[in-house]
Amino acid sequence: MSPRIDVTARSLRRFPRRGRRVPKLAGHQADFEIRESVVAPWRLIYRIEGERVTIIGVVDSRMDMHEWLDCLHLRFGTKES
Repeated sequence: MSPRIDVTARSLRRFPRRGRRVPKLAGHQADFEIRESVVAPWRLIYRIEGERVTIIGVVDSRMDMHEWLDCLHLRFGTKES
């Protein structure tokens, strides 16, 4: 794993909202936010719930994000009706 990913992940403790919201989930209402920080060619996807930050995954930005987000919806119950 890239040292830059490690540095970015650790920095989320202090600045969790610096990453952008994942566009497909930006309008979803939930008790948590899903955001991403790009460390090219990787996307560090994370969840913010209160003061807690959880890394959901490190995804190659060249992969089909729609498929990955469908899995994410199933895992975290964010599937829209």
